[in-house]
Amino acid sequence: MELNELIHQAQEAMDQGDYRRAAAACAHALEAYPSCLSAHRLLGESCLEQGEVERATEHFERTLTLDPLNVVARLGLGVACEERGDPRGAYTNYLRAWDLNPALDQIRDELVRLRAALGTGGRLHLTRAGLASTYLRGGQFGRAAAEWRAVL
Repeated sequence: MELNELIHQAQEAMDQGDYRRAAAACAHALEAYPSCLSAHRLLGESCLEQGEVERATEHFERTLTLDPLNVVARLGLGVACEERGDPRGAYTNYLRAWDLNPALDQIRDELVRLRAALGTGGRLHLTRAGLASTYLRGGQFGRAAAEWRAVL
């Protein structure tokens, strides 16, 4: 079976809530293609849905090794941290996800919720990396470069 068919089956199984079948399809894909980004991400999601937090974390971290800008994997790590009772770790991962895509209001809501739970006062602002991403998406390359230089 071809890789794209396995990934399609895994995604279809996820959509249907059949997380064991999704995990099996991803594991099969990873046997032949151990660096398959989609298989690691989907396997992380299916493991998280099944309560296998540590295994999910491993696959989300592998996804981020292959694609450091993967918002879904970063969010998955945030959820995994919350499942382990680590609100600071969750906040850090959600903040990194928000830096990657500040347009996602759901992430902002999670950050606000966690800030309240952690007793962190003040308003929520984009980090410089988040500003750089925003400027880059808007075609403001000079401003994006300036923010990245400040980060570095």
